[in-house]
Amino acid sequence: MKSNSLLRTLIVSASVFLVLAPQTGCMTVQRGDTVVKNFSDKQVFNGKKIAALPVKIQTALATDSVQGLRQEVNKRLGQVTKARLPNSTVLDVATVAEELNQKNLLPAYEQFIATYDNTGVLDRKQIQAMAKGLGSDYLLFTRLKAEKMDIIITRGFGASVDTMLVDVRTGEVTWSGTGEWKRGGIYGFGETKLDEAAGRLLDLAFASL
Repeated sequence: MKSNSLLRTLIVSASVFLVLAPQTGCMTVQRGDTVVKNFSDKQVFNGKKIAALPVKIQTALATDSVQGLRQEVNKRLGQVTKARLPNSTVLDVATVAEELNQKNLLPAYEQFIATYDNTGVLDRKQIQAMAKGLGSDYLLFTRLKAEKMDIIITRGFGASVDTMLVDVRTGEVTWSGTGEWKRGGIYGFGETKLDEAAGRLLDLAFASL
């Protein structure tokens, strides 16, 4: 009897919460992590040329909205990198994509992505082939993961960006950062603008650079 009474109380409480909860209410969770390899001071990038490669999507989590989010991340990636490294020359994604296309380097880019996805290894020859065509000292490689979440009462959206700067001479990661941003609410992703999500993700990922 007591357990039934408790259950009824919980159900009533949940119902009241749904009625009274603000319709625009939401909860945001954000986190930024950094993994630093062979990195002591961002001055090592002074005077260097950095090429921001087009953002890669983890297709297993891709939704209808992730393409739009990738466009926003692509649009802002060069700007954020330049703001963090003002003494470096930064080629934005649009410029890099055009260069890769004009110099027939798109196959090299696709092969680089496929090799990394399959093995987790950065192929030095592929890196140097792209860097030579782009005339760059570092390549900025970025991966985007995004998903919608249906959680009983609320709907939400979660995304993360992993980014790393690769030294083309050695083929090694010099710096990497991760930004994770989640929002849940009555309207969930409907209350999250793509430009807002992209901006927050990149700010978190680049916070330590």
